[in-house]
Amino acid sequence: MASVITIAGEQLFAAKAQANEQLDIDTFIFANVPNQDPSAPINREEGIPTAHIVYQQNVQQVGRINDNVVVYSTVLDSITGPFEFNWVGLYSSVNQKLVAINHVPTVTKTATAPGEAGNTLNRNFGIEYSGIAALTNITVDAETWQLNFTARLSGMDLLTQQLAADMNGKDWFIDDGLKVVPRATANTFSVTPGVGYVSGLRVELAQEHILIVQSYPQFVYVDAWFSGNANSTWSPQLAFTVTNTEMDDYIDPSGTQHYVYKLAVINADDGVEDLRDTRNIAERSTFKPSFVSEAVNNAITIQKTIGVKLEDFKTIDAFGAVGDGSSHPLSEFFKTLEDAKFVYPQAVSLEDEIDWAAAQLMANKHKIVGFRQCGNYVFNKPVLYKTQTSFYAPSLAMSFESSRQATIKINRETWSGDAILKKESRESGYQSILVNGLFFEGFAEIYYNKLYDAENIEVTAIDCSYIRDGLIIRNCGFNKLGSAFKQISMTGYLGFVVCEGLNISQCYLACEAYPTTRMTMMNTRIYDCYDWVKTNHFYGYNVAFNNSSRASENCGIHANAIYTVGCWYEGGNHWFDTSNSTEQATVTVVGGVFSEAMSEFGYNKVILKPSLNMITAVSIKGVKMPTNTRMFGLNIPTAGQWKNVFLTLESVSNISGGLWCLGTTNLSSLMHAGLNYRGFANKYRKGEPSDDLVNTCFGLDDIYLAETYKNAVKLTSDIGKQLTVSHSLNGSASQFTNVSVGCATIKVCGHDNGAGGDSIYALQFDVIKGYGSNWTLCEGFSQSGVKVTSISKNGFTVTISNASESGCTLNITPTHSGNKNDTIYYVKDSSSNVTVKEV
Repeated sequence: MASVITIAGEQLFAAKAQANEQLDIDTFIFANVPNQDPSAPINREEGIPTAHIVYQQNVQQVGRINDNVVVYSTVLDSITGPFEFNWVGLYSSVNQKLVAINHVPTVTKTATAPGEAGNTLNRNFGIEYSGIAALTNITVDAETWQLNFTARLSGMDLLTQQLAADMNGKDWFIDDGLKVVPRATANTFSVTPGVGYVSGLRVELAQEHILIVQSYPQFVYVDAWFSGNANSTWSPQLAFTVTNTEMDDYIDPSGTQHYVYKLAVINADDGVEDLRDTRNIAERSTFKPSFVSEAVNNAITIQKTIGVKLEDFKTIDAFGAVGDGSSHPLSEFFKTLEDAKFVYPQAVSLEDEIDWAAAQLMANKHKIVGFRQCGNYVFNKPVLYKTQTSFYAPSLAMSFESSRQATIKINRETWSGDAILKKESRESGYQSILVNGLFFEGFAEIYYNKLYDAENIEVTAIDCSYIRDGLIIRNCGFNKLGSAFKQISMTGYLGFVVCEGLNISQCYLACEAYPTTRMTMMNTRIYDCYDWVKTNHFYGYNVAFNNSSRASENCGIHANAIYTVGCWYEGGNHWFDTSNSTEQATVTVVGGVFSEAMSEFGYNKVILKPSLNMITAVSIKGVKMPTNTRMFGLNIPTAGQWKNVFLTLESVSNISGGLWCLGTTNLSSLMHAGLNYRGFANKYRKGEPSDDLVNTCFGLDDIYLAETYKNAVKLTSDIGKQLTVSHSLNGSASQFTNVSVGCATIKVCGHDNGAGGDSIYALQFDVIKGYGSNWTLCEGFSQSGVKVTSISKNGFTVTISNASESGCTLNITPTHSGNKNDTIYYVKDSSSNVTVKEV
């Protein structure tokens, strides 16, 4: 019999909770659906079977079991019916939503008729949802008739059975209890009286039971189950089966669970092989003394006495871990898996490492999982952790070679899993996870001098999927893994990752928290990894990225937003990669070291890899450019291609005029292709000629053509152009001041696209109206604030003529050596009282 909350119901609960509104559920719906299997899983998107509805009735009683469980009830009295139903739905008529569904074996509802009394049925529907009592405003405790005591008592019986199995073993027998022995009469055998446990169910044979066997070999099974009589007295029952076929646990037609155990094999009329486990508790808890810490024995003692509490233990050594760097499977300490599960219920094989079993046991019971300083532990599978878990070991320093941490090691021959520390439920949102002072060692074949051939074992140290309040990693080391940490599941989101004092070396990908994460990394080293970082927003402070040989062609920081301060970059390629951004991208680099490219890269080493389809803002301040490294990892640009890229260089030295893109490209070519550029206090490398463009501000994206000459922006001759500037006289400067009453900013862009090269000639200046007929010019690239009457710079000459109270004429003449006919004029900005027109 299955029941579920529907998808529509769950969405309704969430919506009401978010809106702080009361949830009303008021109707039971009964239907008889043909060919419905009551034991099959229910589709949570199932709707109301309208064609098969047999009856509807209001909810008559509600009750609160606890904060997260409420029950709705209705009574079908003796005059209701007749009909049959096998489908029950709980419905909110106010919201017109089917909230929950119950599939049941077909129930017959009769009605009172002459000579026949109808039956009375009560139907109860329990709803379990976080905070449901407050959401529905149900405050009255449930009546006893609303509770399913059958399920509760069955659960108590099963719990007792499981406790017996955990304490004493699943199947075992006391002394000669239920032992099969031959009798004097040929082909007859007896089962001796006594006590045993079958799947934790205690069974007792009060007197000898006789078996008659006609052929050999035969198996003798005990069949145990729990049953009640007419007086409601419940007790274990048993029977014996002789068969030559294998048997297993089963459920009989009445729905009762049966547990079977093979007691013996009868090979001849006097040959019986006894298969019972008759060891006493002390024998069942016998361990190989070597390597076993005192804590294991204490853990066993807990099961027998009340003298020791697990809460008193501080590290996994207290739970039996050895931590000497060698493999110690459970088979070294336990004779059978049942013995091992007596102490470590989560064990599934005697090949499981005791270090792992101890860590998992502590993680099951505590929020803090401790490790001995300098302990060296071996795991063969992931430790599953719950929300708000901390993994902690004291460390003597940050995670460089000088530190002393606890080590968790995995081996290729025994490891199974995709994460060493793994979320118990990847689909659930966790809160606040901390990992401190641990060193994770894998088995990937990654060598510092052959990074291009790195092996990806696809094992991460820390699974950081769906941790809403974030992951904090401090003073940890990672070596020869698929990654240090990774957001494996895309369900939900990872709030943030904060890393401090990490040493990540020889991993395939240093770390990945993508796509919903911001990652902050401080005082960390990432050395000799095939690739570095993938995330959404990356903030790096004093991080050293260093590869000793060529790795991935795209070894860098891959993110939508990158902000670094004082970081070191060596090796790798495309250090700052926003090429896959789905939103506006940002790269900000303040200080640090850009190291030279390795020889195998030649001059193909690249710093930036932007997306030309998304707006990308790049700012680099206070660094020295490498001699053999290019700025952008893109080919020679074409006109308009770079209009979405904004580059700011400030106090950058050792700039090369020809290493801006792949191929032969200079800054002027990028400007002509649309690059929005701003430069301040930059220096070319020694021996290269200075270029004023590197300390200019130029961008085509943020300016517009004057309305009056949008269609005539290029010169048709090389003699220049005249522009008329007029002033509306709605304000006038004083003759005793130098205050301007109007201005316009003009940009002139000339380009040589012929055989003489690929250069850009640019000039930006303001024309300013002062007192009376005082018109002046102010060049904007290098002499901001100095007012003059003429300018001759960057391939252009500008003069003023015909100055008057109301206007003047600007004479702009190209003097550069390029193609003068390819000159464009822009009005970038102007005050409302100044108009610029073409003569």
